[in-house]
Amino acid sequence: MCLCNEVRQLADLFDENEAKRLTSDLNKHLATIRAILGKSKALARDVRYQVVLNNQRTMKILSIRDSDITRANQIYRKYKDNIKGFWVSSNDLVHAELRRRLACVSIYLLSKMNAAEQVPPIVADLVRGAKLSELRYAGRKYIKIARKLGSIGSIIWLPLDVPASTYERYLSMDDEEAFAHLQLLGVNAPDYTYFVQHLVSYQLTGSGDPYFMASYYNMVLDYGDIMQRSDRLMLLLYALGGAHVPAKLLENVRLPKRRWNAEGEVEIITAVEFGLPSDLVQLLSDDNLISLMTTRPEVEASALEDGTSTWSIFTDIEARFSSILTSETEERLTHLALRLICFVTPPPLEGNTSWSFPMKKATWVLLEKMIERKRIPESLRTQVIESLLYFSERDSFPIRRLAISRARSLLKKTLPYYYHSSVTLFESILFRLDGNLVKSISKIQDFFATSQVLVTRLDNALKGRLHISLIETKIQHYDNDIASCLYGWEGAHPLSTLEIEVTRRLQGTAARFFQSIGDFPTARASLEQHLWLNSTKPIRHNTRLLIVGRLAEIYCELHEYEKATELLQPELDAIPGGEKKGRPYRRLLLARAEASIGQKELDEAESILNVLANIEPPALDDMNDQVLHMRRMIATARTAHEQFRYQDALRLWKTGLHSMEQLSIFRSKHPWTAALIYVSMAHAQLMTGDNNGGKQSWAVAVEISKSERCEYVIPVVADTWARKIVGEIHQLQGWPFRIMLPGGRPDLLWP
Repeated sequence: MCLCNEVRQLADLFDENEAKRLTSDLNKHLATIRAILGKSKALARDVRYQVVLNNQRTMKILSIRDSDITRANQIYRKYKDNIKGFWVSSNDLVHAELRRRLACVSIYLLSKMNAAEQVPPIVADLVRGAKLSELRYAGRKYIKIARKLGSIGSIIWLPLDVPASTYERYLSMDDEEAFAHLQLLGVNAPDYTYFVQHLVSYQLTGSGDPYFMASYYNMVLDYGDIMQRSDRLMLLLYALGGAHVPAKLLENVRLPKRRWNAEGEVEIITAVEFGLPSDLVQLLSDDNLISLMTTRPEVEASALEDGTSTWSIFTDIEARFSSILTSETEERLTHLALRLICFVTPPPLEGNTSWSFPMKKATWVLLEKMIERKRIPESLRTQVIESLLYFSERDSFPIRRLAISRARSLLKKTLPYYYHSSVTLFESILFRLDGNLVKSISKIQDFFATSQVLVTRLDNALKGRLHISLIETKIQHYDNDIASCLYGWEGAHPLSTLEIEVTRRLQGTAARFFQSIGDFPTARASLEQHLWLNSTKPIRHNTRLLIVGRLAEIYCELHEYEKATELLQPELDAIPGGEKKGRPYRRLLLARAEASIGQKELDEAESILNVLANIEPPALDDMNDQVLHMRRMIATARTAHEQFRYQDALRLWKTGLHSMEQLSIFRSKHPWTAALIYVSMAHAQLMTGDNNGGKQSWAVAVEISKSERCEYVIPVVADTWARKIVGEIHQLQGWPFRIMLPGGRPDLLWP
């Protein structure tokens, strides 16, 4: 209802509470009417009513048409590098008035610090004869005025033509007209924030008394905007853990946060909207301050292995803060730091790779320490869970496992479906990556049996992600019911952005299923449909790379090597340098190497595989990384084999077999790969004249193949390569061999 109708209703049927609710709107409208009448005398005569301010004393503010800040600026230039000199009495009336304002602020803050002497001797001349309570009230009022005007520095440029009593006693904080006018007057004023902070901090800490310093630092959360910037940042570093805090973590506060809303769409929110103090965001947005911190003697600058700058405070400073900060300040600072980390953390469900692994690992150390050390407030519970989900999604397996465990511990029955389903999703994925397929399946099936009713589009998308995870595990478990339940989820039309993402994933999973049973034409059709699904919505970068890599692998399975190269090369060329160690890039390179082998461009394949060897992560604790490693090892051996370098090939096949023995998860999930390696070794041994060695290797491969089914986890190898090598050996030696095919297809037999 518009204000006019509400006013008419109140006139007919008055309600005190409803009238008070309209106070702010009435003030704004009456101020606007008053301004209109003030612009036209003729109109003012024709209107039968006058709009007169209740508080005539604030008329002085409204009467000022142009604020001259020249005099205030002269004081600033004179004392900006002489803070102590500012507090010395002079005959300059402007200087005296500004001293008085800031003396009142200092007196108020000293009272908050419970200082025994609340009037610094250096300003005693300014306040002689005044009541201490009035001075404190005036100081508090100046702080409130400055904050409403957007900056503590506005205490300097507040028009000097207005009596001090108007600001200190008569100006109502609800007088929107007066404040709007003040903001208009100060629109071109310089930013005096740092000047005010230095002046007030000098009074609060100038004595160096330990008690004063302790009280000063404990004011950080309520009066941080009045503290010196570097002091406040030091306390923030301390709250973040004090050691190896990535500079980007603080700088990223400037960027808006992306997150999924209930409709399954991405929404953008700012740091202030997320709950971070606006003055802190402004502080962290200052490039000069960021560089200034590196010059502070208490701060040590270093870098992560990828060059990301980090800051640490020395342990004696950390110990000092720990001893002087109250438990309440410690807790509130930790909550602030926790909120900051939650804001800058990328959203889950995207496989986001915008953070380098060193940056992600360093941030995890900070987050995990805070969660372990402090109780999570209810207001931050869901934000912390979302951050933990991001750390559960990619990269280090130990971090992922710990992050999802922490997220599970924070769940409550009353939380929405999104949080419960997301935690269950990543738990199931981690069970699968750890080789525990039965637990991965039961985790999701148990959740479906007991989960809440779906309410939002976001809920439906998460149900789809759970369905996909279940199917992916069933594929690896060789379940027989996959075809009947493959498309057991669908989005509600029109599809939301997240439902489109999930639908694309489902198409990709379907392709993986068809690939797993050797139905490559159907897998190709599914992936091509996946790639072009709803082309009005662009595919996320990582999703596209995954699709392109898998489709290129299928082209190689179908011997369409040129088509694979044409698909891959533009994507490889477009990947920025910072992403050329990540898993998506390595997948594409492996597919490109496969295409080169298929086209007999073996030197090119060897060059690509050497690049892959140099960018492979040292720790292969993730199942996906183990698969990529074994793909590289086998492709390297095949390349030497295709070049007729049989001795080198034999050595490389043995190295690959040794690697497989070290990778317990891969070995347990893909045992038939060993049979393929032994067959390849047998061929190389026969080609070098080692018939006995070849026969022994062949016998091991035959024994493994009696109990283990053929797998297509490593493209081309199980189909094209195995058929070629087994066929050649059979032709040479006549030895029998049997390959059990998946998907209910008849076995391959020689003879």
